[in-house]
Amino acid sequence: MKTILVTSGRAPVALELVRLLRAAGHRVVMAETLRWHLSRPSWAVARNYTLPWPTRDPDEYLRALGAVIAKERVDLLVPTCEEIFYIARGRDRLPSSCTVFAPRWDTLRALHSKWEFVEVARRHGLHVPATELLETREALLGALASGRELVLKPVYSRFASHTVVRPKNEAAVGHVHPTREHPWVAQEFVPGRQFCTFSVAHGGRLLAHAAYPMEFTTGLGPAIAFSPMEHPTARGWVEALVGGEGYTGQIGLDLIETEDGRLFAIECNPRATSGVHLYRGRTELADVYTRPQELVGPPLTPLAGRPAIHALPMLVWAARYARTRQQLSRWVRTFVGGRDVVVSLRDPMPLLLLSLSLFALAARCWRHRLPLDRATTVDMEWNGD
Repeated sequence: MKTILVTSGRAPVALELVRLLRAAGHRVVMAETLRWHLSRPSWAVARNYTLPWPTRDPDEYLRALGAVIAKERVDLLVPTCEEIFYIARGRDRLPSSCTVFAPRWDTLRALHSKWEFVEVARRHGLHVPATELLETREALLGALASGRELVLKPVYSRFASHTVVRPKNEAAVGHVHPTREHPWVAQEFVPGRQFCTFSVAHGGRLLAHAAYPMEFTTGLGPAIAFSPMEHPTARGWVEALVGGEGYTGQIGLDLIETEDGRLFAIECNPRATSGVHLYRGRTELADVYTRPQELVGPPLTPLAGRPAIHALPMLVWAARYARTRQQLSRWVRTFVGGRDVVVSLRDPMPLLLLSLSLFALAARCWRHRLPLDRATTVDMEWNGD
């Protein structure tokens, strides 16, 4: 049995992960900047700690994190969200007795950047849409004047926030003002089927891999329903990427497949993603984190089963999928046949006390005058130096 520290318990993926680690026989502790969060009441968590915001004081965050590691004699630290950037950059300041499950800082930074990822992907043979870096308003208007169908997004962004898809004129980008300090990218719009991958690698070796379609989403944002799909080409791409980078950690890709079968990598999330939910009940996933050097054979894949869903967002966005009978039928089948990512009969408290974690986020929105998507990441997001 190992003592494992998981960070950012507000994320459903963190809750999923701590349940899997505990079911595999490990002791799990958690560190968060939110005093009350989704995973806090989970029976899978032995102890909770509250940390300072890394965005406000990275040094104090690392000091507090190191103190938790020393006190609990943590063997393994698994970051799940964007706090990984502060942890990876300052890992030499954490106790050497603790293994940090994260990639090298330079690799992490490059993959997080929607501009640098394009170059990394090309280096490893992945196809990417034509992409241009925008650092001035004039460069933006020049790209728009080319007549190409474009997707515009900040180099550092999340949840598709601020993304502009196929703007038709200057008025559609009136709010977009790229600068050298806050650059954007203009990416060629590629029509096709969008899907995502979630993978875990160690030393460049792919140990777990899942792919799932982007069938139900929050507008342009993340998926809210997850069913495993087979896609050998995507798996080969991930193997090339993690192998070429000698990657250790969790990683997700956003991909688009065109009607003629071409595959394009759109962006990368070098951290935990919602694909973790596809592994519910597969305690073997814990071995991927805790004893990766001992594993042999092909990557661990999800078992077929009920779709994993975010039930509340599925209800909120239901009207979007009721425009045709076929869409509505697919939504009903997924919702009725799905299992909510928070619900667990063996661990009921996160669901029963869900209102408290939602209240904590709502209080942060009110206190700092922030929209919900910003409030969930403002304390840990990393947007370049």
